[in-house]
Amino acid sequence: MLSRLVTAYLLLCLPLGASCADTQLTMNSYGPVRIGMPVTAVHAELKALGRKNLPSPANVAKTGCDYYAASESLQFMIQDGRVVRIETSEKNVVTPSGIRIGDPIAKVRKVFRDRLSDTQQHYSDDALDRTLIVFSSDRKLAMRFEASAAVTEIYAGNEDSIHYVEGCS
Repeated sequence: MLSRLVTAYLLLCLPLGASCADTQLTMNSYGPVRIGMPVTAVHAELKALGRKNLPSPANVAKTGCDYYAASESLQFMIQDGRVVRIETSEKNVVTPSGIRIGDPIAKVRKVFRDRLSDTQQHYSDDALDRTLIVFSSDRKLAMRFEASAAVTEIYAGNEDSIHYVEGCS
């Protein structure tokens, strides 16, 4: 019985350098939080994950664009009351491809190869500051990696919201 549990742990938690303490970030989810969820459901899911000191979802605008900031390193862009983008700089977050905060740009380029859009960051004159974007096959979702020598922030969500540089614009 114990060997089966160990095997299950190894199969589920160790691929691509992940551990069970990691939260998976996909183009359409952060753990159980999904793109399109109402902000009240986001709040409930984060509480179920054990998050403390969460802001009230009642403070998020019901129309237009706003943010629900779970912490300084995890924010959700909300459009008309629903999640359209996830923004994180949490070190325990890992993508299905094994990319996480702190990984070198070279790893992102190697993983995504010709699927990757690679441009200089919007407000930087330094050629090392890169914005790397990979799109879903239907181009409805995307994941954006902001990096200098290494990944500093990851964005995931609807394709149009991924391109916003200054919050909701």
